[in-house]
Amino acid sequence: MLNMHRSCLIVIHSKNKDYCMRKIFTVLLLTNILIQACTPREIPLNTTNTPEIQSSMKVETRMPALPSPDIVINALKLQRESVMTVGLGNIIAVTPPPTPVQWRISYAESVVELLTSKEILEDATTREWLFRTSATGSTDIRLTSIPPVCTDPLPCPPAPPQVITFTLEVK
Repeated sequence: MLNMHRSCLIVIHSKNKDYCMRKIFTVLLLTNILIQACTPREIPLNTTNTPEIQSSMKVETRMPALPSPDIVINALKLQRESVMTVGLGNIIAVTPPPTPVQWRISYAESVVELLTSKEILEDATTREWLFRTSATGSTDIRLTSIPPVCTDPLPCPPAPPQVITFTLEVK
C-alpha cells in the first residue's frame, strides 16, 4: 500500500494526476467504511431516573389474559325482551351484530362487572365483550348502535340507531 502512495506521489506531477487522486480517494473511502463497520459501538446507559427521561419513555403494558366465557350471548339472535338466567360469578360473552358500526353498551354495574377494557369496548371491530356477574339481581343490557359519521358533501339522511336489549337475571 505504501508503494502505491509513492508511485502516486511521483505521478502527481505527470499527466495521470487525476487517475492517481481517484485511486487515493477510493482507498481512503474504503478504509473509512471498514473502520466504521468494525468499530464496536457503546450504548450509553442512563442510571439516573430523571422525570424528563421517565416521561419520554414508552411503557408497554399487557392486558392479563381474559377468562373463557361460561355463557355466550349472540345479540343478533336474541328475541325481543329476552330474559337470560345466569349464576353468580359466571363469565358472560356478549357478541354484537357483525356490522361496521360502534356500539354503546349500558348495564347495571352493581350486578355485572365489565372485564373487557374500555378501549376494546369502544372499538368498532370488537367481536365480543366479557362480563362477570358480581351480585344477584337483574339488569338490562342494552346495545345501541352509533351511526357512522357522514362524509358526503350533501347532508346524510338521519340513521336511527339500532337498539338491542336483553335482561340478565343473576341467581
